[in-house]
Amino acid sequence: MNFFKRSLGFLLLIISFLVFAGIGTAHAGPVIKFGDESWLMINYEMQLYLQSRDTGSGSSRDDSTTDMYFRRNRLSFIGQVNDTYGFTFAIQHQGEKRIGDVTVSDIPGENFDVLDAFLRADWTDALRLRIGLTKDPFARETNEGCFFPLSL
Repeated sequence: MNFFKRSLGFLLLIISFLVFAGIGTAHAGPVIKFGDESWLMINYEMQLYLQSRDTGSGSSRDDSTTDMYFRRNRLSFIGQVNDTYGFTFAIQHQGEKRIGDVTVSDIPGENFDVLDAFLRADWTDALRLRIGLTKDPFARETNEGCFFPLSL
């Protein structure tokens, strides 16, 4: 267990150094162009998650347990047909989570979802339409720019 804590501390130190050195900048996926106005962007986004608690493992369920899994594993296709019409399709796989809010499971739980699948029609700045399955956050900018490149 001491080796695990030391390794985890060293890993966090390296990640912190890389982020503050400027390597933590996110980049969008490749853009495939079809003529002057049409394009398709393919993105893959992931988030690795590590959690630990002091109960949940062992025969009496009072030993410490640690779990590492892909919390978000997303593939998205974002495109524009012309200046007016576009589309978004995003799927997500939430990987093998063993530690829940109050319990620890021997069998990992998985989840596969279609996050977004919608068509966009931007006729004017005053008239925009989205048709399909979409998560609507409080602000439209959050939905349209949540995976734009970030930097510290």
